[in-house]
Amino acid sequence: LFLQLPLGIFYLSLFVALTATSLALIASPVLEVGLGFPHMMSHGVPYYFPSWAYPGVVLGGILLLYVDLHLARLFAGLHARWAKVMLV
Repeated sequence: LFLQLPLGIFYLSLFVALTATSLALIASPVLEVGLGFPHMMSHGVPYYFPSWAYPGVVLGGILLLYVDLHLARLFAGLHARWAKVMLV
């Protein structure tokens, strides 16, 4: 039971970070072009992705989302095996 808490914290932080990053990459071109939000601000200077990079950014976000979901499936299988070992 003590091992479940660190694993749960690790799973939550990993998947929230991966999901947020992938959704941010997917939405980034829409937010930059449509609403004028910069990709990043540093010392008051806005930074934008170049317009030629928008398809790659969106594709990277979609691929990262698929990787995130497959990683969740992998961790669920490993967690199930670990639970089975601990219960038997």
